[in-house]
Amino acid sequence: MNPEHKPDKEIVLQVGRASNVKKVADAIFTNAMKFPTVTIQTVGEKALNQMTKALCIARGDLASRGHNIAWYSGFRTIQGREKGEQISAIETTLFRMRL
Repeated sequence: MNPEHKPDKEIVLQVGRASNVKKVADAIFTNAMKFPTVTIQTVGEKALNQMTKALCIARGDLASRGHNIAWYSGFRTIQGREKGEQISAIETTLFRMRL
């Protein structure tokens, strides 16, 4: 997981196949409480699985504080590890709201 700050106060979390689900959930919770939106990028089905589990945990943690989250997902082309390499990522943007 690699948080990347953007100037408009939006946070981008990058989740990988080996990301610790609880740490990702904690990062989602913390950033959802600080910022109006949080964006999560994943590449591959294992990373997507880790993100999905983390979203479920974070949603429960937020509910205990009187909040809920909604999200939508789509595809985004991002820079790969090799120079000039373009890969498709699933980008999920979540929004916090009061229960």
